[in-house]
Amino acid sequence: MRIREAGLRDAAGMAHVIVDSYRSAHRDHIPEESLMKFTYEESERNWARALRELSESAEREEYIYVAENDEGLLIGLAMGGPERSNHPLSTGEIYALYLLPSYHRQGIGRQLTISVAERLGSLQYAPVSYTHLRAHET
Repeated sequence: MRIREAGLRDAAGMAHVIVDSYRSAHRDHIPEESLMKFTYEESERNWARALRELSESAEREEYIYVAENDEGLLIGLAMGGPERSNHPLSTGEIYALYLLPSYHRQGIGRQLTISVAERLGSLQYAPVSYTHLRAHET
């Protein structure tokens, strides 16, 4: 397993991670018909646009890291940047953390979080906050 910064070529893999992990986490909370409206194609388009915008930004503040398994397939991602809710104790924030369900409880989410937090810390966005939903715990 390896953690690295996301690049333009990662949009499709990121879409699969997000859609699969979202559907898994919310399968008991959201009707299946609604879950199926969240598609790989739409997610890939959105990630491609976000990655392109980040790569073109002269004053970049947001970063995305991905985790790959030993075969090079994306299995998780984390994104962070400046804290967005005026939290009194944090200047950085983890916006997203997604991991394929079959890779839960192996420390990969922690490693992704650390990678983003270290990058944000190097940019003076520390400490870093992260808010999660209970439905995501498995």
